[in-house]
Amino acid sequence: MNDKLAINKKPVSESYKYFMVFLCMLTQAIPYGIAQLIQPLFVHPLVNTFHFTLASYTLIFTFGAIVGSLVSPLVGKALPKVNFKIMYLIGIALSAGAYFIFGISTKLPGFYLAGIVCMVGSTFYSGQGVPWIINHWFPSKGRGVALGIAFCGGSIGEIFLQPLTQGILKKYMVGNAKTGYLTSMMPFFIFGIALLIVGLIIAAFIRIPRKSEILTP
Repeated sequence: MNDKLAINKKPVSESYKYFMVFLCMLTQAIPYGIAQLIQPLFVHPLVNTFHFTLASYTLIFTFGAIVGSLVSPLVGKALPKVNFKIMYLIGIALSAGAYFIFGISTKLPGFYLAGIVCMVGSTFYSGQGVPWIINHWFPSKGRGVALGIAFCGGSIGEIFLQPLTQGILKKYMVGNAKTGYLTSMMPFFIFGIALLIVGLIIAAFIRIPRKSEILTP
């Protein structure tokens, strides 16, 4: 029976394995980049818009880190029990939804909630998700290199996202009293939609190996 199963298994090419690495790198570059890496650029415009103190607003990062660290082990335990695509999509939905919460918030608790939700969401597809994928496609040889390539996506994405974010903030004049509230908060909606669209595209292709597949060493 085991011999028959082995015969029916299909080998996976090295290029396909690195396609999964590319998807992980893209995850770090765009969904994770939007969810976590560009958030500091919004601090001063929001502080100026709503007249928060800098110390009170930046607690958003502390609360997010604390809750994210508590949720991460739970996500790790759930990954073997739940289809990875579902977990990935949950994370994308949470992070994208957090940006919409950012966009409609006017008080500190709303921003704190958004920051926490965004951090929790990124745990699903980045903090736990990327290593989960890499570990499955590279169970022995090449895992370190694959992880390194995947996580360098964050730095690559930041190269493009930082100036893009600054340009969008400048265009919509976040923090400028001359603009209406909805207009000034438009960048959150733009990035929320971008995160959702890119995340859905990646989710359509990213996966762990099937039982019918044999991985090359």
